[in-house]
Amino acid sequence: MKKFVTSDRSIHKMDESTEPVITVKDGSVVTIKIKDHFNGQINEEQLHYGEIDWKQFSPTTGPIYVDGARPGDLLAITIEKIKLTSKDVLLLNGPNIGITGELLPNNCIRRYKIERNKIIYSEEIHIRLRKTIGLLKTESNKQTTPFHMSTKYGGALDSSDITEGATIFLPVEKYGAMLHIG
Repeated sequence: MKKFVTSDRSIHKMDESTEPVITVKDGSVVTIKIKDHFNGQINEEQLHYGEIDWKQFSPTTGPIYVDGARPGDLLAITIEKIKLTSKDVLLLNGPNIGITGELLPNNCIRRYKIERNKIIYSEEIHIRLRKTIGLLKTESNKQTTPFHMSTKYGGALDSSDITEGATIFLPVEKYGAMLHIG
């Protein structure tokens, strides 16, 4: 049976008191809606880097309780499909972030259109779009690491390999695994 999880209850840090958004059986197919890394802060009217509330950065949907997952297990997560809900992409670039390094004197946010599975960087430059999942994490007993930090339990993995068809294995330390995705 297919299950659906909305992004209505996104969180930014793990907390023992956070109840699972859903309980699923091992092997379940789950459709999960996630928010963008900026938690919807950036829209057409506001594209200023200095106005970003970094405490809202990188929200996750979850936790998802996987019935039967026990400490010592490995949880296999297969990404069957990634569907974008936007027709554009936001890129952060500057001396402190992104791929441009020192080429830009200030950090900036730019919005680029997506057409035919390509990011339209300019009339001459079209970059193939590779849809990925940025964050996957199971909860550990010691919740001292923010979501965006990677540990052996996952985190902000930001790998182009975490895309459609990929299977990711994460260790389980808590009953139910308590999976977060973003």
